[in-house]
Amino acid sequence: MLNWIANHQGPLSVMINAGMLAIWVLYAQLLLRDYRRKLRPKILINQSLGTALQSHCLICNMSEQSFYISLVIAELTTEDTTYHCSVTDLEVQEANTTKNVTIQGPLKGADYRDIGAFNNIVQGTLKENSLDETVLQQARQLTLYIIGIYGSENQAVGARRKFCFGTDEQGNSCLNPVHIDTDNLTGRRHQKEIRHWLEDYL
Repeated sequence: MLNWIANHQGPLSVMINAGMLAIWVLYAQLLLRDYRRKLRPKILINQSLGTALQSHCLICNMSEQSFYISLVIAELTTEDTTYHCSVTDLEVQEANTTKNVTIQGPLKGADYRDIGAFNNIVQGTLKENSLDETVLQQARQLTLYIIGIYGSENQAVGARRKFCFGTDEQGNSCLNPVHIDTDNLTGRRHQKEIRHWLEDYL
C-alpha cells in the first residue's frame, strides 16, 4: 500500500489539492450567500388580532439592519376601479377623540410596528378619494405597499401584500391575505415604480 502511494504520489497530490480547492470554493460560496442574505432587506406585512376590519396591520423588519419607513400606500380595488392614496399619516379614532399618527420613521432589525387597524387604512383611502362607505360593497382587494430605505443602500426598496375582502361566519366584513408571504420589491425592475410613488406622494 505504501509502495503504491509512493509510486502515485504525484497524481494523488493533484487529486487532494483539487479536493481541497473544491471544499474551499464551496465554503466561500456558503459564506457569500450568508453575507448577501444578511444584507438583503426582508420586510413583512402581517395581520394580527383576527381577520375583521378591526384587525391590526404590523410592519415587521426581519432584516439585519434598520429600515426607514418613508411611505405607505394603500390600493383599494373595486369591481370597476382602483383607488390609490398615501396612508403614511392617518387620522385614528380612539373613543370620542381623533388623533393624527404617522407611520414614517426608522424600524430596527427584528422589530415591528403596529400601524393600527385595517379599518383606519380603508377609511383613510375612502376619505382621500372622496368616497363614501357604499364603495366597500364593491371592494375586492386591498393592497399595501411599504416603501423605505434599508441600511446604507442608496436606492429605496419596498414590500407589498394583498388582502381580499370577504365575510366571516357571522356575515361581517373581513380581510384575508391572498398569499402567505409578503412580496419584497428589491430588484432593479421595481425601481422605476418605487421612484414614481416617491415622486407622487412625498
